[in-house]
Amino acid sequence: VQIRLPDCVSGFSYSSMHDPSSADEIYFTDANGNTLAHEVEIWRKTNADLDASLIWVKVPAFDATTKIVMHWGTAKPAERTVAAASVWSAFAGVGHMNKANVSAGILEPDA
Repeated sequence: VQIRLPDCVSGFSYSSMHDPSSADEIYFTDANGNTLAHEVEIWRKTNADLDASLIWVKVPAFDATTKIVMHWGTAKPAERTVAAASVWSAFAGVGHMNKANVSAGILEPDA
């Protein structure tokens, strides 16, 4: 699941972070408090809509009842650290299609 900051997380503000220069303190949990692997694709440190941060979160199952909780504001406890590469561990390949080719009506992978 892709999380777009600041607009996808109610109450989030970069200024409420312990250190907004990096995403190191951010971690995600499910409804039971289990840590979810995540990877920061783009990190910005402003609340400007055009400068959104993008974070991918690995969710074991997703439906209308799925709850993902983002934590921030203090240093991340060591036991909450999960390797970013584990987000994609079940995939043979991952392509982030962010570059729009509007005239052809397609998305192209970033270079």
